[in-house]
Amino acid sequence: MLTAFNTSLKFRYSLTFRIKLSILVMTFCLAGCKKESTSDNELNDSLASAGTDTTGIVEDDDMIAQNDGPAALWPRAIIAYDGPVDNEVRKLLVSFLPLQKVLDASEKSVALKDSLEMTHLDADGGPAPILTEPSDSAIFRPVEIAAWQAIQNYKKWIEAGSPAKDACPSLLELERLQGDDDKSVSYLPEPGASKYLANGKFFFLGGAPFIEEVVTEDGTPFTDPNGKPEKHYTSVLSENGRYFFNSLYHFKNVPVKLDFGKPLRSYEMGPQEVNGVGSLIHRFVNPITVSFLTDEGVVPARLISVEVKLVAESLGCVSDQPLYTFACDKPIDPMNILGVYVSYSSSHTGYKLVRHSAGVWTIDLNGDGIADLGCVSGAFEGIASDTMAEVLWYVNNNGKWQVLDYSSELDCT
Repeated sequence: MLTAFNTSLKFRYSLTFRIKLSILVMTFCLAGCKKESTSDNELNDSLASAGTDTTGIVEDDDMIAQNDGPAALWPRAIIAYDGPVDNEVRKLLVSFLPLQKVLDASEKSVALKDSLEMTHLDADGGPAPILTEPSDSAIFRPVEIAAWQAIQNYKKWIEAGSPAKDACPSLLELERLQGDDDKSVSYLPEPGASKYLANGKFFFLGGAPFIEEVVTEDGTPFTDPNGKPEKHYTSVLSENGRYFFNSLYHFKNVPVKLDFGKPLRSYEMGPQEVNGVGSLIHRFVNPITVSFLTDEGVVPARLISVEVKLVAESLGCVSDQPLYTFACDKPIDPMNILGVYVSYSSSHTGYKLVRHSAGVWTIDLNGDGIADLGCVSGAFEGIASDTMAEVLWYVNNNGKWQVLDYSSELDCT
């Protein structure tokens, strides 16, 4: 299988290619994936049985007049997203407290190691081995030992299935800001009055074009515990990826086995690690059932692991957000995965997708004829390219479109 290092590299290059390809052709491929038969898939089964309407709706003259350039053209500079408000709600969403203690201790250890390396630069300017003097060991070892102990404590805590005691808000409670020149919402139809998702008992992770298929180095297929072949997909760029694991653990509290990833890279200093560990890989003992929202309907899939870096690599072209790995029984083109949906409440029926123009769609999740989710794809001029992809996903919250997630192509040179 791929290591975390190789997975990041493959994601970086293949994602950039796929995004630019998608901008040129502006099309989505259709693929299928069979259902699971467990009781956890009641939502997936009921939604899929309702079928999908992919009939496009042409924008009317009023909508065209509100937007710059041809309304059906993607890319277009229509998104001005300023990010979430850094308040108490966001802090509770982004910070999984048991894990945060590990990350804080690890950051302190790695920062001290880097500082000592700076004092031992060799004549050529490269880092020389640290801890060559007794004073180095006396300074560094206690800090690294404390970080390693925090990792061991966390491993014991989470593998025991300990419940999270702090609160975890819903995505609807997160306040996100848009600039005055944001035109994205005008591409969506007026939302009907809907309370279907207003209780916030769900999670959503933005999809295409920011989900990537994973391949092994030797081309051999991935297999499930029973030896059956399956496809793997990763997500590492969506803003909601910062909150997904915290939310899942609070609402699902599923058993986890913790593995250790290899040391991380750094532009200027040596490997970023604590006692040889660069990341924590959370493997779910019982994979969490999720719903891939696609052109063909709801596709059952499974979240099998979440990898969290102990410290940020800050490499620019590689995301430092958690890496989510999903499994699906049969192939599905990642450009056809419009979003990942997890319900924390009872199952519902109905699923209708409508494409309004290239890169703009809405989905009715419960068959009442009212769109519950929406998506608008745009582009921005970056350093790496004049045309870089960005997407806003929306939720219908009591008859008003509210930003639900955001993602953009990494801008680096």
